[in-house]
Amino acid sequence: MKVIDRFIAAARNRIVKRYIKVLEKQNKHLKILNAGGAEIFGSGINQWLRNRGHKVYVLDIVRKNTDVVADLNHKLPFRDRSFDVVIALAVVEHLKEYIKALNEFKRVGHCVILTTPSPYAKPVLEFLAFKLKIIDAKQIADHKHYLKKEELMQCGYKVKYFELSLNQLAYYGLEKF
Repeated sequence: MKVIDRFIAAARNRIVKRYIKVLEKQNKHLKILNAGGAEIFGSGINQWLRNRGHKVYVLDIVRKNTDVVADLNHKLPFRDRSFDVVIALAVVEHLKEYIKALNEFKRVGHCVILTTPSPYAKPVLEFLAFKLKIIDAKQIADHKHYLKKEELMQCGYKVKYFELSLNQLAYYGLEKF
């Protein structure tokens, strides 16, 4: 993992931590699904959540650091509203069936917190990855979509930009924010 990748992951984690701390005021021990969260880059969010007393289930297509192996392009293997929170950090841009995944996150979780790069990020990320080689080129090459704010909103999410509008925080079920 490149240094800038760590910086970007840390920014995503800070945002999630802020929302989790607010949710903890309502429920001290949350049941959380980290969709696509096998932490191949070692961001530490799963351990941080567990250290705070939350039950974290990691779902990913890879087996390493994963509790449930599943493909996010398909129906998730959980009942409706199985989780207090679903988080998906820098995941949906890698999925062919991202609309299905966005709807599945809402089905299995009371709240959803996700991040995804905005269309404004595409030229910047490609320049950093392929020209300067200072972020993971393999990850950027795997991006299938750069979702517009309107696409996320059509799926029922509220959206905020962060990191100079290069990334988007999309959330569902957190109306008080």
